[in-house]
Amino acid sequence: MAGPFMGPYLEPSKLKGALEYAPQAASEQPLAVVDDSITGSAKAGMLVTDSAVYFSEGRLRVPVELIVEPPVHTKVPGEKGQLRTAQGVVSFDSTLDEVRRAMCNTLRAIAFFNRGGSRLRYGNAPVSGPVGEIAARVLVHPKLPVVPSVAMASVHAASNGAAGWLDYDSGEELLVFLDESGGGHGDRFVALSDRALLALIDEHPVIVRYDSLQSASVKTGILSHTLTLHSTFGTSKIDSIAASAAVKLVADFLQELTRLPPELRRSLAPIAPAADDPSGAAAAMQMISWPDLRVATLLELVHQSVASSAMPVEAGCDMVARVARLQRTLRGGHGSTQGWSRTPLSAADFELLLSSVFGPPIRQTMLDARTGLLEYDVRRAGSAAGTIASNVIGVTLLAVVGVGWISTGSGSSSTVRVRIMEAPLGAGFLLSDAQDNPLAKENAAVAGGLLESLAMLSAAVLLRRVLLGWNVSPQALVAEPVASLDARARALVPQVDLAPFNET
Repeated sequence: MAGPFMGPYLEPSKLKGALEYAPQAASEQPLAVVDDSITGSAKAGMLVTDSAVYFSEGRLRVPVELIVEPPVHTKVPGEKGQLRTAQGVVSFDSTLDEVRRAMCNTLRAIAFFNRGGSRLRYGNAPVSGPVGEIAARVLVHPKLPVVPSVAMASVHAASNGAAGWLDYDSGEELLVFLDESGGGHGDRFVALSDRALLALIDEHPVIVRYDSLQSASVKTGILSHTLTLHSTFGTSKIDSIAASAAVKLVADFLQELTRLPPELRRSLAPIAPAADDPSGAAAAMQMISWPDLRVATLLELVHQSVASSAMPVEAGCDMVARVARLQRTLRGGHGSTQGWSRTPLSAADFELLLSSVFGPPIRQTMLDARTGLLEYDVRRAGSAAGTIASNVIGVTLLAVVGVGWISTGSGSSSTVRVRIMEAPLGAGFLLSDAQDNPLAKENAAVAGGLLESLAMLSAAVLLRRVLLGWNVSPQALVAEPVASLDARARALVPQVDLAPFNET
């Protein structure tokens, strides 16, 4: 069942199951559960509290303060993961890759903070300002998928299939994602950002901005529930098959927003950099409540690079903006600007990343002075995988490139088309099949898995840019040995852990 399932969204039934192997944790504050049970009872796995980490295997208890080294897991079949502590070595394992990964990521995050990674202060609400305060108070229920506890493959599919998605240029952030597809594909959804409701039901898109919202209500039924929104632009009705409790909370959240003046119905503007934070890395971290560990590491490296004069302030500001976009991409899918999906990578870096995954393009043309078109035959995918892709292609992406097909409504296609256009602080791209349909329109599962993997691979590319700078060509960027990257990073942050950049 995996996870981690985190408070305050932790289901009481999962906590109850975990307490069967960790009864002494009953008096502690639960933070997260990794469920390794077959039935979803959480009677096997790992429990994290404010005081300790509990493992069902061996019924072990490890005090949180003793976890300072990141876990080691080689992914060799039959070889258990190891956590080294002052009390000795603790072994952990699971038959499921996703459970092992969840355990590793959770333990790694604890080690990160204990080693001083929490020097940069984090936010304490889903988003800053009154909207975040309402979200933290209202949007709390185990049936409501709230960031970061959302299925990201579905979110990425939604970002590819929807006519418009979140505007990261203006700092928009995802809060809630209700997958209405029934199969976890994300091609039907209801989503809440920090400033608008977005929905796609039966190919009918709905966008209601909070500053125009007048009222919200829900009528529950046996199989579906109708959410009715009145705004200055009219009335929108959205039928949802999500749990009634989740839909009711969405309506409650929206109704609470109507009590705010329209100009306050969005997150606050970014915090201005201070004199001792010229790049804005520390300020950016204060705006993040659930930082991805790779994002936290990148901001720490940028902060130290600028402080040591290894990176010019202007380059540091540019990189902080790209890393902030990466955080939103990892938590809310690729953002959208005027219909184009956005990546924090430059066009050249993104093009090289695609070639590292799919192999050289079979066709490459310029559509105009700013826009290029690349076509890839996915049957070649992985044949030219370079340093980045060789270690971090996800399971879903491996399934795609290994089989070498993309199913469409008119049969099957081995072609993926990508239009790329340089844009401020990144690049714009359109991902489609051979008929120029959004990939998610005909195969949402493939599109979601592919885009999720590309988002995580982008973190590895940005790490190299942070450490090597912009004067290095894309080819030299990916050719840099991992050992060299590690040495450069440790020169800036001695206890840095780059392992998260090599895993999905």
